[in-house]
Amino acid sequence: MSEVFCLDCDRKIKLPENAQEGDSITCTNCDAEFEIVSINPPKIEWMYDEYDDSDDSDDWDDDDDYDDDDDYEYDEEYDEDDRR
Repeated sequence: MSEVFCLDCDRKIKLPENAQEGDSITCTNCDAEFEIVSINPPKIEWMYDEYDDSDDSDDWDDDDDYDDDDDYEYDEEYDEDDRR
């Protein structure tokens, strides 16, 4: 029986004996879905494009240059005693 490693959690996924290229398979550990792209050697790829982070993996952290000092205006009329 062939095995591959999950592209998300790195756990082993056992391919079914009757697996064919183009079949889908789900990781039992993290529920990520993959397509079998090769049987010999066994290889899988992400089933959906949204999982592909090969070239955009660092785009989520786009606030490195955020400077909140310029965006905050202090309200001089505000008095902490008013909150009590």
